[in-house]
Amino acid sequence: MDENYQCLKEEATKTKQALENAFTEKESHKLKLESIYKMMNKTDDELNEIFLEIESDKKNTTLPLDEEYNNSYWKWKDADEANEKAQTALKKYDENYNADIPDVMIELKEVKQQNEELRKEMQRQNEELKKQNEELKNEMEELKAILPQMMMQQNEEVIKAVLLGIGKMTFANGNFFEGDFQNGKPHGKGKMTFANGDYFEGDFQNGKPHQGKTILARNDFSNITPAFNGQNKEVDIVFPEPVEARYITFKPKEWTNCPHLRCEVYVDNVLQNTPLNQRSISSCYSDSNKDSTMNARYGWVHKQPYNNNEWLKLDLQQCKNITGIRVGTSNNSSISYVSKFALEFGN
Repeated sequence: MDENYQCLKEEATKTKQALENAFTEKESHKLKLESIYKMMNKTDDELNEIFLEIESDKKNTTLPLDEEYNNSYWKWKDADEANEKAQTALKKYDENYNADIPDVMIELKEVKQQNEELRKEMQRQNEELKKQNEELKNEMEELKAILPQMMMQQNEEVIKAVLLGIGKMTFANGNFFEGDFQNGKPHGKGKMTFANGDYFEGDFQNGKPHQGKTILARNDFSNITPAFNGQNKEVDIVFPEPVEARYITFKPKEWTNCPHLRCEVYVDNVLQNTPLNQRSISSCYSDSNKDSTMNARYGWVHKQPYNNNEWLKLDLQQCKNITGIRVGTSNNSSISYVSKFALEFGN
């Protein structure tokens, strides 16, 4: 092969080595981060979720703890891209050289310039990698010394919750609970603030909301998730601000087992009793599934196949000050309910 091929081959070798170095650094940081989270009693599923979040976006997560792995992961991705380009250039030149097709030969000047830039970048990355490896060794030694104390500080509230039965806990999905605990789970009175800002306040059983009310953080009615747990049959949802409207429409989006829905509105914080003749529906599964009042045996169920284009509308006869809603599962079975829905209002 000629001088140009040799140059490309050398660069391909260098980028491959840089890729291996970046991979080693990435795995080292991943192992370190995994060890820390395991000491924090994270499960394998929680670890997978944490690493998936880091690897899905080049922007670092909000946790400083994740920064090293985030940087090394995306450095490895950049090295992988540079190596792929170098290997492709080498393969293309080799094919063109052997085929002896001058009109498709690679522009040597451009390739040389790119190779020189790659060489300098790989050299810089290698030097940086050596420095980071040395810093990593020092940090690991420091971490071994301070980790027990750090873990004790981070888990002080968790330990309090487990031992004393009261405290606070932040969950992997971003939810935050403050209140009574039993066996390390929310149980009794408490308040669960969800990642989107909504919160549930009331009674909890075995880590799940049981009886109480959900307060929306803002007047966003596109994705409302009632706090059903397979045991409770009714949930109150309070609006952050009253909505003046005559009509309120419920649009089921997701459900558990079967989309049973009983519903009612609060007007000026007083639960109403909207009669059946002031309710209209897009369809129903059967005559016994038309009644959507809170006293209904089954609640409203729309026709099959179930889809998220169905609706249930309440007519309050005049514009009123709606401050919240109550929704229920089937009165006959607490395991069949609408698990997510949207609300629409009209005059």
